[in-house]
Amino acid sequence: MNLPDNTLLQGGKYRIIRFISSGGFGCTYEAELVLLHKRVAIKEFFVKDFCNRDENTYHITVATQSKVKLIERLKEKFIEEASALFSMQHPNIVRVTDVFEENGTAYYVMDYIDGKSLQDIVKEKGALNEDSAIHYISQIADALKYVHSLNRLHLDVKPGNIVIDKNDQAILIDFGASKQYDEVEGENTSTLLGKTPGYAPLEQIGNEVAKFLPATDIYALGATLYKLVTGITPVSATQLASGETLEPIPATISVYTRNAISVAMEINKNKRPQSIDVFLNLLDVEKLEIIISEKKKEEEKSVTKETSEETVLEYKEEILTDNEYFDHSRPVEKKHYSEQVAVSPKKASKKKIWFGISFIGAILALIYFINTSQNPEQILVDVNESDNNITSISNNQNPEQISVDADESDNNIISISNNQNFEQILADANENYYKKNYEKAFYLYTLAAEQGIAEAQYYLGLMYKEGQGTKVDYIKAVELFEKADKNGYTLAKDYIIELQFKLGEMFYYGESVVKSYTAAFKWYSKAANQGHAEAEYSLGFMYRNGEGVAQNYSQALKWYTRAAKQGYIRAQYNLGLMYENGEGVVRNMHVATEWYKKAANQGDDTAKHKLEELANF
Repeated sequence: MNLPDNTLLQGGKYRIIRFISSGGFGCTYEAELVLLHKRVAIKEFFVKDFCNRDENTYHITVATQSKVKLIERLKEKFIEEASALFSMQHPNIVRVTDVFEENGTAYYVMDYIDGKSLQDIVKEKGALNEDSAIHYISQIADALKYVHSLNRLHLDVKPGNIVIDKNDQAILIDFGASKQYDEVEGENTSTLLGKTPGYAPLEQIGNEVAKFLPATDIYALGATLYKLVTGITPVSATQLASGETLEPIPATISVYTRNAISVAMEINKNKRPQSIDVFLNLLDVEKLEIIISEKKKEEEKSVTKETSEETVLEYKEEILTDNEYFDHSRPVEKKHYSEQVAVSPKKASKKKIWFGISFIGAILALIYFINTSQNPEQILVDVNESDNNITSISNNQNPEQISVDADESDNNIISISNNQNFEQILADANENYYKKNYEKAFYLYTLAAEQGIAEAQYYLGLMYKEGQGTKVDYIKAVELFEKADKNGYTLAKDYIIELQFKLGEMFYYGESVVKSYTAAFKWYSKAANQGHAEAEYSLGFMYRNGEGVAQNYSQALKWYTRAAKQGYIRAQYNLGLMYENGEGVVRNMHVATEWYKKAANQGDDTAKHKLEELANF
């Protein structure tokens, strides 16, 4: 049973107004600080599976004698952790104002937040739009960053523990499972508390001793983001570990958000972001790609291209048409990207050039001597340069070992051999990547990728995509992502689709490449055939107007329909136009109106005007 309404605590200091909710280890109440007539929230320690409450005195006892020591220990930790939370000050963390013992148990008092939990919001309204989800998750991530800086963990992050107040601010509540951790060893503890199915990672499931670090909270944060953008509670970590998969995230959600979720929800905690900063960096990238600001557009226009040092990628296929026709009755926005595709960098330093030459030369020398020597007991190749870079290749009676040595402080060159574990090289590459030592990371990823290591191919693709440690080259990025996907790193698939669409956009608008409708059609087709909504729309538009392909209303209708069913507004509007005008289909004003309504309901002003026009006839 719960405490009844109007129950007084602390000698009348607090009055229970109503019961709010209960969990595995506590009950939460709305209450009043009587003297100040101020609403507060009170958390009561009550492990419902092991505790009983006297109906008359409200005193709590342990149901079985064997659990007395366990409950006492947990109650002590509850008080200890609540006391620690008393000192926390963060705008996105609920403030603890009081801690006390009464009725054979413990309580802590918090500020009452007038709002709704994200769990309730999603239940009422369904999945949130991506911008809102990122808005809330970024705030909670910042709160967790603060918690982690105090060497503490929340251990029960979920939509039900995030309340949105009247100012649209996300507040992290319910620190009942919060624990202190050691940065090196982690938290060694039983996982009795704070293991909500779908949001608890594998290390929290079960009652065995486990090590918790920030990556534990990051899993829950990723799972919460998944819930917000899909409206679906993720399957448990146990199910994921056994081979089950998450329900697909809608194609309207950016690849970057999907990537953040996938990485955060890795079963292996060592493969997740190890800090909130790394997770937030993923979300920053997402925002950069999703929202292309007008400022970026203006900055891009002002960039002076140095043609003597830069080479613009030209698409070699014949351009079938250069039709500039646009239907101005529909909303069309030209998209700009600040990145440059396949633009050669400024001249590399002599050190980098000579190192590349020396490395290749050493390999060729090794092959030559192995093939020509009858007894290749020792092969030594020395390459001396002005900067004293030395490449040594020694067989020692077995021409399998190749080592490349150089002055690391000057050139970031690593010793490598066939006997060396390339997984270690990958680990070193990951470490340098997270530390933003991009040139070194790029070099190491290249070495590992050439050995067919899928994860290295994936991250090398990311570096080509973002221009980290190298020039931006989307085509090269797509190639690497395709290799990673083929080698089992399925996370790369979403990037493949997104970059295919981007390349379509760039060729269509002539952004950093020679404008080519044929090339645009090719890349749009690749993305559209994999369910990318905007690519489907773009393909329909090109078919409708005969750009890069022969005009075909039936095909236009097909691709518009696919995009429209995914909720893409411009496709819904254009589909309405085609039904209204009888393009590739029998004229049907009823169907046209229905598609206009769908676009209008999503805020499309052009569709609203169209509906007004039709209503006047």
